[in-house]
Amino acid sequence: MPYGLFCACVLAWGRLKRAPERHQSGTAVIDWVTALIPYHGPHQITGGQVVSIDQDGVIEWSCQKRLSVEGSYSSKIQVRSEPGDFLWISGNPSKFLQGHNLFGSNDLVTLMSVFLSAVSEAMGLDPTPEDVGKWDRGRYRLSRVDVAECFRLPSTQHVDNWLRAASPLVRGKHQGVSAYNGETIYVGQKSRRIALKIYNKARELRKHKLSDDIPCRRRLNEYAEGLLRVEVRLLSLELKKRKLHGARWWSPKACQELIQERIGRLEMPKKLRLTATEISELPPRLVGAVKLWESGADLRAIYPKATFYRYRTELRRFDIDILAPPKTETNVVPLVTYLEAEHQATVPDWAAKAGLLACA
Repeated sequence: MPYGLFCACVLAWGRLKRAPERHQSGTAVIDWVTALIPYHGPHQITGGQVVSIDQDGVIEWSCQKRLSVEGSYSSKIQVRSEPGDFLWISGNPSKFLQGHNLFGSNDLVTLMSVFLSAVSEAMGLDPTPEDVGKWDRGRYRLSRVDVAECFRLPSTQHVDNWLRAASPLVRGKHQGVSAYNGETIYVGQKSRRIALKIYNKARELRKHKLSDDIPCRRRLNEYAEGLLRVEVRLLSLELKKRKLHGARWWSPKACQELIQERIGRLEMPKKLRLTATEISELPPRLVGAVKLWESGADLRAIYPKATFYRYRTELRRFDIDILAPPKTETNVVPLVTYLEAEHQATVPDWAAKAGLLACA
């Protein structure tokens, strides 16, 4: 084992032993990190070059390609050398180490220390002791961090209902839903600062299956049933604004507060039905539409597109949205209440024993 990698493993283990109060495992996890870390290695890390050549055969410009590095469970990350003895690295540390991101660590510095040690071993890198010390202390710059939390609903169908009901209603303080493809809600999807993503975790795993090599794969898939996943992405501008662009400034508390803050900013209408009094105040042309909507009919299939959206605009004055299903006795899907603390998913007892937590 290279000396630098040995130092990385010793320091990472020592950090876990010395500061157990900092390290927390849970469903609030660090889900993605892009960072520029110090690395004084003997050779350049590159996946090749992209070169532009003009019509006379003269090179106009060239740039280094990112190198893909595969983890233990086929989860790839991107790595590239940068000028000034730095290594640019981007990927999901939880997936690289564990093979899944259903739960994991919310201690960014410790997780990255273990992650960088594993990457070094996979690539045969030989970082200096000074490099490893900076990794362990979080002395490097971040340009993207994703934080995620899972909330447990009674079933996968409840998650589908939640997403369908919330898609036309959810909005942030300054951002409405920017995209909804039937399975995933995005708020601020193309924002250069911060974005929110909400989706059905069980259905995602059915599309992007876990590796056959992962222990307890069946139990992990069962655990995912009924999970509503909330992910928050912070990019450079937002990280700098919050003074979180240095890895050392992160903590498990910061991760949890970030999730709660973004959830707290979601706004929903106060009701999903009109009262009899309110219906009596409607213009006659809208009464029939409301009755059909409350019976469960999809008005988009009944009215021309222009008429549907005109009716929708008029009915929004009554705090309802005919894009959302009406609230009935047999189909009650509380929206905000399912994102409260008592619905946070917990890490199963068998996970650590099965080696499914990289920083347990």
